[in-house]
Amino acid sequence: MKNRSLPLLYLLLTVLIVASLFSGQLMLTQTPWSVVVGTVICIVLSLLLATLPAYVLAACVVGIVPAPKWVINLTQYIAYLVAGMPSILIGVIGFQVFCRWMGLGWSLLASILTLNLLLFPTLLTAFIQLLQPVGDKYLDLAKSYRISLAGFLFLLIPKLYRKQMLEILTFGMSRGLGDTAAIMLTSG
Repeated sequence: MKNRSLPLLYLLLTVLIVASLFSGQLMLTQTPWSVVVGTVICIVLSLLLATLPAYVLAACVVGIVPAPKWVINLTQYIAYLVAGMPSILIGVIGFQVFCRWMGLGWSLLASILTLNLLLFPTLLTAFIQLLQPVGDKYLDLAKSYRISLAGFLFLLIPKLYRKQMLEILTFGMSRGLGDTAAIMLTSG
């Protein structure tokens, strides 16, 4: 049975990004429930956008996916640099870059991009720790069964480590909830 909720999430993501780009602001009535709903939407969409690049770059760092050494070094350097910054400083950087320099204003898209900056190092480090034990042994075994690299990364590993991946995503959601002060700088 296919998972039918994933296309709906991507449709919601597309609608929200387009609405945020064209209207400049996604205006909700200033009630406590609107703040909760906006926070949940921002966190879920940020996780959808940040998880795949973090997972693929973690596979590059571990050595499952071949990549140039400078890409691996740059990825690790940026991840450790951003992970060491206070979240409020990343919020100020997000405000300057996304709201002012890119002209997005106080919008949901600016909030999602700022939260991606906050979540990326956390997700990257967690995925590196998850994929490190996999190594060459499982990759060689998958190749002997004629499983492609993409099939290995996106079909086999998620089935083997489903529980751990859900834990990583839950950790990312809790990190996103904890950094709402930084997000308020870009969402208004």
